[in-house]
Amino acid sequence: MTKVNTQPQRENALVALDAYAYHVDGGPLEQGAEEDYITDLLTDLRHLCDGLAINFYDAVGRSYLHYLAEKDPTRR
Repeated sequence: MTKVNTQPQRENALVALDAYAYHVDGGPLEQGAEEDYITDLLTDLRHLCDGLAINFYDAVGRSYLHYLAEKDPTRR
């Protein structure tokens, strides 16, 4: 299996989570609170899916396939 450098994906995710923290709390992402923000973000995404009539679990399933492809490009 070819290993992929996940550092860019991790950095992109932290930037997005930091932006979410600013939106929710008006300040930067608090170290150690990442799991709480991820939980809140997932909750908000569920509400968004409800509002847009998108099946959240289908979207999660598709996102998992994207994640696997990014993790191991030989799966494409």
